[in-house]
Amino acid sequence: MSKYATLPLNTPITLPMHPATKTIATPSVPPYRSDPLDSLATQSSEIMILHSQLLIASTLRAQGVFGGASPSEVRAHFERIRDQLSPNVPSDDLKRYSDIRSPGSQMMHLFLSLCAQVPQYLSDRVGGSLPARDALDCLRDEARTRKFLEAIPESLARIRNTNPSGQVHVVDAGCGPIPIMAIAAAWSDPGVYVTALELNPLSAELAQGIITALDLQDRITITCDDATTYAPSRPIDLIISETISAGLLNEPVVAVMQNLSKHLTARGETLPTGIDVHLGVFPIHQFESPLGHLPYNGLTALLAPTELARIPWKATSPLSRIAARMAIAPCHADSVACAWLTVRLGDAALRMNESLITTPTLVNCLTSDKKIEPLIINALPAPTSIAVFGEPGGPFLIGVLPRNE
Repeated sequence: MSKYATLPLNTPITLPMHPATKTIATPSVPPYRSDPLDSLATQSSEIMILHSQLLIASTLRAQGVFGGASPSEVRAHFERIRDQLSPNVPSDDLKRYSDIRSPGSQMMHLFLSLCAQVPQYLSDRVGGSLPARDALDCLRDEARTRKFLEAIPESLARIRNTNPSGQVHVVDAGCGPIPIMAIAAAWSDPGVYVTALELNPLSAELAQGIITALDLQDRITITCDDATTYAPSRPIDLIISETISAGLLNEPVVAVMQNLSKHLTARGETLPTGIDVHLGVFPIHQFESPLGHLPYNGLTALLAPTELARIPWKATSPLSRIAARMAIAPCHADSVACAWLTVRLGDAALRMNESLITTPTLVNCLTSDKKIEPLIINALPAPTSIAVFGEPGGPFLIGVLPRNE
């Protein structure tokens, strides 16, 4: 039994929480292992979420921490937890990331406590949508959450300089089951109206329950729609989208911004403001000795790669292809190609290894037998170059060595 769970598994739990009685049915699952490396590498996020629900249930049942909280009390809790989020949790701090008592997890628990019912299974994927389970886990990435939350009032303040009294229209694209960015925008400025887009129906349903519990339904509209094709009925002043993953892969932030930025007002802003894709190499011994690497979605942490190329992207500009050429100097040791991001948020930024989305990910190659494998560069006696290409939101970055390699 997990040291975090205080109630037996398979126990229906009734929670006296706002706005009505909640019941969480907990199916049988293996014990959550306390070793963060083992748990992240081998235990599913579904199990972590279920055990998080057990912790919520046992804590609230015993202490009533969030039970029956009014919207103003929830806001006070939110601001307290927000200020505790780490601004730059390094990716090697696995214990903090996996600890269900961390500020990021507390933020998730706070807003889940507002839901009339937490579903048993959160892993359904609809089209290209992120499963609700994975979207909930994003709140554990504290630096990302904190820096986005800090950037929102700063962007709104700049917009207000040119629109002192009018209504400000914010679009939160890909709001997930906990529309924290939409809520933060509404709480930052009483003149803000938010359209929160979510493709996954389960996430949208949970988000609507939270908005209703916070009495924000007149200021935040949850819309189950595809942000890459959505056409707003009115111009947008601020676009917020966290639909970002390492290497600018697997998530549609580029397509989202290219669609929605067409509807920005002249004073309009975006978060992120832009993203830089960095390409480089690191010694192969770091790859072969993965002590400290974060086994999360193919990412590698604790790397200090040498940058060889950079692709800057402004969020209001098109980007149909990630393509660059890395010039490789002569070296005596084998190396591995990788890519990482700098996510720009107004005057701030998420830099390498500050967040899961800015952690280096591997550049791959297509082998002679048509397998996708990490691109390993053998020791070179002379300078050469490697072409790297891929599609924003695609599954891979592919590197191509010269024929004689």
